Amino acid sequence: MNYLNKPAYRGKPIARPATTLLLLLLLSNANSLFAQYWYYDFGTGTGSFNTAGFSTSFLPAAPDGTARVRVGTGGGGMELVNPGSLLGSGTEFSITAPSATSINKMGISDYTPGVTSQVRFSMQLNGTAGTFHFYSGNGSSFTDDLAIPPAEAFAGMRWEIDNAGNISASVNTASGWAPLPAGTFAAGQLYRLEIYSNNAAEALYYDRDGGYEVPSNSSDIWSNGVLIANDVPKFGLANEEGIDSWAFYGENSPLNSASIVLDDMIYTNDMSLKILPARFGMVRVTSKGGTAEVSFDNLTESSVSHYTLQRSVNGRQYADMGQAKARYNTGGRAAYKFIDPSPASGTSYYRIRSTDNDGSIAYSDIVRLNTGSKIELVVYPNPVLHSKLSLEFSNLPKGTYHVVVYNSALQEQVRQELQNPGGAHTEIIQLPKNLVKGIYQVVISEGNRPVFSQAVAVQ
Repeated sequence: MNYLNKPAYRGKPIARPATTLLLLLLLSNANSLFAQYWYYDFGTGTGSFNTAGFSTSFLPAAPDGTARVRVGTGGGGMELVNPGSLLGSGTEFSITAPSATSINKMGISDYTPGVTSQVRFSMQLNGTAGTFHFYSGNGSSFTDDLAIPPAEAFAGMRWEIDNAGNISASVNTASGWAPLPAGTFAAGQLYRLEIYSNNAAEALYYDRDGGYEVPSNSSDIWSNGVLIANDVPKFGLANEEGIDSWAFYGENSPLNSASIVLDDMIYTNDMSLKILPARFGMVRVTSKGGTAEVSFDNLTESSVSHYTLQRSVNGRQYADMGQAKARYNTGGRAAYKFIDPSPASGTSYYRIRSTDNDGSIAYSDIVRLNTGSKIELVVYPNPVLHSKLSLEFSNLPKGTYHVVVYNSALQEQVRQELQNPGGAHTEIIQLPKNLVKGIYQVVISEGNRPVFSQAVAVQ
């Protein structure tokens, strides 16, 4: 069967007997008690891990499960890069492939399992002569230094880069690797992958601007909004075994010249979960030539109609200042910018309102801009809310600043480099979600010169 090109069912689910529908409803309600999705974007830090061995602390903590990296004996390694190459904001994660089969591997394992799942990620392949793999499944190989065996893998993909930089892509099935059409992937291009997997005993559905059926023991794979592999038979994971892990690894790059860049991971334990259309990332406001520039990211843009810039002079009542249509809606990160040509004198508050195609609304964090002449640096809110800390620069000299957050034992918890363009400018710092409650010290330096220090409470 040519399942790679078979048309997908789209539309209303097939009619079923009432007793079957009742059973499915009960099962669905039971599953929804633990059905959830998790977002993982590698934070804002930087660093390298290129010594043979493994680490469960190099990457930011996973929202569920354990994040682990492993470097083999063939060179290459891992890197957290900020700013990255995909969209230019936030940290991205890069794997450089080793020279042989002592793999360089990254993944998240042992999250709350489900017999169906989604995994989504942004990806870019670079360089020449190397191979990269992706797998989802369940088993000890997701927590060790070895390749993923068939018995523990449900869905799998492979990208082979030749000496000229051409990419041959395949999907893993019960009968082996099945090639995707030539040109499906190209070096240096950004792709948003979505993998919907069904290890249940019967066909199930997911909603992606319409209903799609996935047979039992099969997967659908999307790339940049296009269904590139439909009803792909699973590899070797036991029937109805919960999927609780995924991993990437690289191998066979003789000159360590092949790399894969990853960002904006989303993983779920229920294939049918609809990812929220708006999950705002960093929101920034900067004073530029008498105007206010507000930039923001939607980390999971899907089914969004438009965005509205709103401004307030008191932090309570907001007025609409401009509107922009959503441009991408691929489920990945999308970056936008608004210009307020006439910001209010003194302090202004800005936020973004996202409106979905069905009329639902979401709001971004609020950022503040002070257009006065006083030189000032303000940290807020205090106590910290939702693991986010805002830094407001007012008329500090243009330059590179470093923000470090220490706990009460003077142990470094966060380090981030900021580019202050001068004038008035606001940045939001994402703190680790697993910070324990207590008092922390925020220290801001320019070069080796501390310019600001403030204690903040994390509740």
